[in-house]
Amino acid sequence: MSAPAGSISYEERVVAVIDILGFSRLVMMSDGDAAALDSVRQLLRVDELFSKFLEFFPSAQGTFFSDTFVMSMQFPDTQTFYVVREIGYLCQYLLNLGLPCRGAISAGSLYHDGQNVVGPALVCAHELEQAQAKYPRVILDKTALEYWSRDVAEGSSLDMFGPLVKRDDDGAHFIDIFSELYPANFYQWAHFVEAFEPLPPHPEFIARAMRFVDERLKIYADDGRVFPKYQWLSMQLAGYA
Repeated sequence: MSAPAGSISYEERVVAVIDILGFSRLVMMSDGDAAALDSVRQLLRVDELFSKFLEFFPSAQGTFFSDTFVMSMQFPDTQTFYVVREIGYLCQYLLNLGLPCRGAISAGSLYHDGQNVVGPALVCAHELEQAQAKYPRVILDKTALEYWSRDVAEGSSLDMFGPLVKRDDDGAHFIDIFSELYPANFYQWAHFVEAFEPLPPHPEFIARAMRFVDERLKIYADDGRVFPKYQWLSMQLAGYA
């Protein structure tokens, strides 16, 4: 049960805000399109998997509403690393369903308890996602990047995972959800939670993503707003072809 309003107090937390691109259109279609309705059902299954997996982290909180996922953790050492890792997996599961997403990670004052989430860090992450994420990527703000850099600093036990966050051409730092570091080093959520289908082996995951992106590039070839988003994804996948 959530805390009463009078007992709410901020904690220092790392928070990620993730929006699913094209979700509103998908929901509108789902009223008469069986394939669209099935995608919505699968999305709710991903939320169930997301929620169950976060139970393994004592300080983690996760919320899903409308087209948005929010995840946060308290600040102790390596928590930014875990947020980056799990948000990367969330984006992989969603992309595997044909649902690319965009988001941002910030750090600071936040209250997050179940479906209740509020605070300056949430506002910062939301504004960053809206103004700067632009493409289907999850970017880190300056504060979150500082914590991430501390977690994966040279000589630390996590230093090999630095490449999970890449610097884009516009200077933004984002999670590389296509990195081979994921299957080579981390167990999937579905390996911890029974009755959920895992992601395909990494080569097949990349191949599926490429096919999906190529199809969308054809569909949105004349759409100046949507086409660049899939063009960006295509460029990222080219490095793993």
